Amino acid sequence: MAKKPNKKVYDKPYKQPRALVQHLKNKGLNFTTPENEAQAEDVLSKVNYYRFKSYLLPYLDLDSDRFKPGSEFAYGLALYDFDSELRTLCNKFLLKLEVKLRSQLDQMLTAHTKNPFWYLSNDYFSRSVDYVRSKIEKDMKRSHDEFAMHYRSKYRSNTSYYQDLPPFWIAAELTTFGMLTDLCMNLNKEKIGPQRDNPLDKLAVQFGATNWKELRSWLPLVKEIRNCCSHSSRTWNRNYRLPSGFVDHDNKVIPPRLTMPPTMKNKIYLGLLVIYLMTKHNLINGSCFKQDFQQLLIKFNHIPDLLHRMGIPSEWEQEPVWQ
Repeated sequence: MAKKPNKKVYDKPYKQPRALVQHLKNKGLNFTTPENEAQAEDVLSKVNYYRFKSYLLPYLDLDSDRFKPGSEFAYGLALYDFDSELRTLCNKFLLKLEVKLRSQLDQMLTAHTKNPFWYLSNDYFSRSVDYVRSKIEKDMKRSHDEFAMHYRSKYRSNTSYYQDLPPFWIAAELTTFGMLTDLCMNLNKEKIGPQRDNPLDKLAVQFGATNWKELRSWLPLVKEIRNCCSHSSRTWNRNYRLPSGFVDHDNKVIPPRLTMPPTMKNKIYLGLLVIYLMTKHNLINGSCFKQDFQQLLIKFNHIPDLLHRMGIPSEWEQEPVWQ
């Protein structure tokens, strides 16, 4: 049995915002004017220091535990604001994408199976999705929405189990993106249609993927980004899973979408590309993720090394896939 590490009791004292500012100054962080120090105190009185300092880490020399020469508190604040606006932008498109994917998946499966309760049939899944069904059942029973109360009072399912559950076009209103992803990940493509001309492959193409297998690899990444955005977690430079169809595990380009690899393969760049591809032809109001993202980068183009740390190559806008 491995020996447990000898840990010490956490005994760091609480520090007021003014003391935290002094602590940062002692480590070499610059505050150009007294007004900057006052602003920093105000920021740290409203934002948890442990949360905010992650936006200062790009400017910290980890070997010396001191900030690199010329580093400013304003750089971290700009990153903090950028990350907030990036989450807002991603959520704007992901929320619409979620509605569209739920609707298109249900329309395709209901039309193909002739069964509006397809999600209750084990025949269409490679593994059990009872945990999804149970969650929908629980939410259906306690929902006070008119659609739920109306269904509960008049109808039941066509199965001998989960009889209180509705067709998926109703259940979709109670289905989170995580639950939707789990349903998609466990669908048995062979039970849905033939290898050639498979309905799931056709659906994947509608959402910018080459086939259903590729789209399945994108969904957990989209879920991860959506969770970061919805929970206000640091989003801009964290590590993400690698989606299929862009680069291999050695960060070598997989044609034809890209000609230049990301600066780092597990950063958000490929996730942003997936959002763009999945929403490109699926929004009803003419919004374009690429244009909105370009405007965001222009607004924050004063942040040093921003693109590189997000995995974005310098000439990303010229890539075939972004056209």
